Amino acid sequence: MHPKKIMLLAGNFCGNLGDIFIFESVVDFITQQFPGAHIDVYPYPIRHDHFVSLPIAIKHKNSVTFKDPIYRLRGSVDALMREHPLLERTISKHYFKPFLKIVRSDIPEKPLPKYDHLVIVGGEMDIPYSQLDVHAYIRKNPNLSSNITYGPVSIPNVSRYQDFLKQRFSEVKHAAIRDPLSLERLNSMGIHNISLVPDCAFLNFSDENLRCSEPLKNHIGVCLHSRWGYIPQLDEYVNNMMESASKNQSKLHFFCTHPREDATLMKRLSYMLRGTKDVEISVPSSTLDLHNIYNSVDMVISDRLHGILIGLLSGCNILPLATRDKVKGYCTYLGLKEQLTGEESATEIGDKIQTIRTNHLQLRYKHAEFMQTASSEVKTYYLNSIKNPPKSQ
Repeated sequence: MHPKKIMLLAGNFCGNLGDIFIFESVVDFITQQFPGAHIDVYPYPIRHDHFVSLPIAIKHKNSVTFKDPIYRLRGSVDALMREHPLLERTISKHYFKPFLKIVRSDIPEKPLPKYDHLVIVGGEMDIPYSQLDVHAYIRKNPNLSSNITYGPVSIPNVSRYQDFLKQRFSEVKHAAIRDPLSLERLNSMGIHNISLVPDCAFLNFSDENLRCSEPLKNHIGVCLHSRWGYIPQLDEYVNNMMESASKNQSKLHFFCTHPREDATLMKRLSYMLRGTKDVEISVPSSTLDLHNIYNSVDMVISDRLHGILIGLLSGCNILPLATRDKVKGYCTYLGLKEQLTGEESATEIGDKIQTIRTNHLQLRYKHAEFMQTASSEVKTYYLNSIKNPPKSQ
């Protein structure tokens, strides 16, 4: 039996450190469990020039090869979308079928190598051309049949995508869904070749990473989604956070997980908080930088899902800012009672921080139990899916 040759699709190789963290976790796990396997990485969906080499390429340089994207935006369209990000979202949500006919660059069609398995690293299928790219790759690999590890993914609550989603999920034997709300939505659409599987981040779980018994540092990390950079109430809400942290004798550390996308937000925060005492601002450039930030705090407030999950994996307590569907879905999964909505006063934020502080040991052990179970479930999903014998070449 020859070593496995795996095609891996992974999204957003344009500076999203949360996605890169997940990608590294998946590649580490596959190379550990299937020694000798070779992985060809294809990005989706991608801007005109946003494909970047990742640290994982160095760590596994003999077993991982990065391929050029098959699909990407035309340069002229990409420039327009960078200047008007809301235009991209509007077009992709309402006019994605005709839009796709003009946005992709003219990359010559060429046969793909033969692969034993296709692995699709999950994410939120937030915009239709993400899924169209994924399924275009699937259709280019008809020989793989059921040898596809799909997800875990999240699905937004958008009813007008029903027919589109039904068609796409009918093209695969099975898909993994990473939060209960997405699973419920798809089941209600009549899509049942799916099951609940925890996020790929938990492939990275290790008992050594837990800090259940560590004393509190009274440092709170805050990782906000890029949309806050365009919201007028950012100033008021950040001021409420600072006031609540001060009352809890804590320092705030603002950071991002997507330096490109969060540039406007971080500039605004830097201007707003310049010279402010007991506040740090960081723009990490690698997953190692992210690890260092998480190791310096003992609580994380975030409305980025991977901002929360990496916090859990780093042994931090978490206070989700549940303003986005996939974050709400994981709050349900974790059974979290303490959440923020983005509209709290300083007193309300402070009360929630104090509640978590008071119960920090109990919560950390509860999260540790969840992560151990989640790690086992997602590892089992990957092993059972990929261990199918490779097809003869």
